[in-house]
This record gives sequence, structure tokens and C-alpha cells, in this order.
Amino acid sequence: ALTACGQKPLLEDVSFDRDRITPNADGREDVLKITYDLNRSAHVSITFEDQEGTIYTFRNRAHRGPSVDQPYEVLFSGVVDGYKLPDESLGDFDVQRRVLQDGSYLWRVRAEDETGHAEQVTGTLVIENADTALPELRNFSVSPAVFTPNRDGISDRAKINVALSKADSSLAVYLLDENGTRYPVEQDAQTLAREGQAGLYAFDYDAGVDDGAQPPPDGTYVVYAEAEDAIGQRTMATT
Repeated sequence: ALTACGQKPLLEDVSFDRDRITPNADGREDVLKITYDLNRSAHVSITFEDQEGTIYTFRNRAHRGPSVDQPYEVLFSGVVDGYKLPDESLGDFDVQRRVLQDGSYLWRVRAEDETGHAEQVTGTLVIENADTALPELRNFSVSPAVFTPNRDGISDRAKINVALSKADSSLAVYLLDENGTRYPVEQDAQTLAREGQAGLYAFDYDAGVDDGAQPPPDGTYVVYAEAEDAIGQRTMATT
């Protein structure tokens, strides 16, 4: 990139404090720190490119003001935006965040200001011993699809089931209306798997009426199940 005469570079002092990480949540070399300075406001992207030329995104055009007293710092645990491997079939769940596979990557920190002027710095990073097993969500179901939580003894409850494949993962289930309002589904006492374990999770959803709460308004909702493992990989299923 070219810098006008007398003008400070847009992007300076970019560094990764490690050139190798092992993202497996064992507490050793799991995370690195990225630092950089901006002399003007810019959109910052941080990406990783593998040996085949596939690009994985960690930050995509995040708007940042100029650095003031300290450089920007961000921790990276090897987890990027969700992706699928070639010829991979994931079934009925989506991958929101996923760890990079073992290998060598070209990292790129790129900044672009309001005029379209862009500068970037590159380097290499090695990923080793990554815990690449996803917290898969299987057999996500809600029955019945229509229910009336009014305590009249007819269709007052909905059964929500989902199987989680990976231990040491969190699981959240919730309803989302068309305005983006979220209604959490609390884990029932008779859930088959214990929190944080792999296995089948069962929810007996009464919309809160048994505790005297006001149920969500009548309408159609999307039901979400979200899982996240110890290194930050995140999956999602909907119905």
C-alpha cells in the first residue's frame, strides 16, 4: 500500500505473540494475543489462509477508531467463523464458529480507512493438536408443533428433545419471535443428560405458566438449540 508523503501509516506495530498454538483447552499454548495500532479510523479484518488458498475469517471489517494510549489487543484461540470441510456432511445443524484444522496458515491483518486506502501486514501461524470435534446437535424436535399453555389440560406442554455429542459443552434452548425477542427454555428436572455432559436433553416446556409467569404471546416462533464447547466452537439447530 502507498502512504501519502508526511502522513503516518494507517496500520502499524502489528504482532502475534506466538507463531504456534495448540487449541485444545488444556491450558497450554491455547491462545495468542494480536496487537496493532491504528493512526486513523478504519475497518479491520483478520483472516487466515491455508495451504490450499482457503480463507477463514476471524474479524470481518470491524470498525475501530484510532489507537489512543494503548494499541488494540485481541485474543485468538484458533476459532474462526463457521465453515465446512470439503465433502463434509453436517446433517441438521449449522456451524457458527469452528477451530482451524491442524496446519500452517498465512495470517493477514488488514485495515481500510474511509477513503478506501488499505494497508495490511502478514505472517505465519501453525495450528497443532487442535480439538476439532464439533459439539454436534442431533435429532432436535418439538412436539406438538402447536400448543396452548393455559392449564386447561389440553396441549398445555411441549416436549423439546435434542442430543448433544460432546461433553464439556454448554447448551441453550430458546424461542425467538419475529421481533427478535428471546424466551429461554429452562432445563427440566427430568433431563436425561446432566448439564455439560454429552447425551440426550429433554425439556418439558410449559411457557412458564406453572410458575405463574405470563407465557409468550400467541404466534409462531422459531425454536433454537445452541451448543458451545470449551474452546469456543459453536453450533446451532432450529425448528
